Amino acid sequence: MKCNEVKKNLMNYLDGKVDKELRLLIEGHLNKCSTCREQVSLLNGIADLYRKDSPFPLPQSLKEELTLLIKKSCKK
Repeated sequence: MKCNEVKKNLMNYLDGKVDKELRLLIEGHLNKCSTCREQVSLLNGIADLYRKDSPFPLPQSLKEELTLLIKKSCKK
């Protein structure tokens, strides 16, 4: 699997919305590719902001903008 294929499927992978075969392919790639591992780490950090109760809640408009930026980044 190549980086561009991983990036296209990354959001679904992080959301647990890929089948077992694709998950294994992505994980195999992540074991070998530090660039994609970094991107996963970054996206997980951003997702944690959404999940945690923060003393500074993100405005809805910022959440939407971040979501769009993440999706665009994953499509590259």
